[in-house]
Amino acid sequence: MAEVRKRQKRTAASLEIPKTADPLTLARQKLSDLEVDQGTVTERTFASFRIAGKRARYIAELAGKDAAAIRLIALLNHVQDVIGDWHDWAQLADKPEKLFGGVQASALVSALRNITRAKFARP
Repeated sequence: MAEVRKRQKRTAASLEIPKTADPLTLARQKLSDLEVDQGTVTERTFASFRIAGKRARYIAELAGKDAAAIRLIALLNHVQDVIGDWHDWAQLADKPEKLFGGVQASALVSALRNITRAKFARP
């Protein structure tokens, strides 16, 4: 519960949310504001979706025990976990690439990049 309060304070500080606003509606609006064009999703936009999802989740958490908010929060947690897993693999591949060179120079780097691309293509 302390973690939720901490997130609520952080969200409230970064967003101006009118006291009469419905947090669930605001969270859904935050998500619908994302421009999602399936043909142009890149690693950069993938990461920005994660950040937007976090913000939407923080706002949805303000709705308390509302059933729809709980479902949205669970979905956003799952999306964040999947994107976070991909991001972790992408970062994991960066270090060996700096040490051993690109995919042509290192089988390890090649394997890590293949895993990262697979996670990006099929989260």
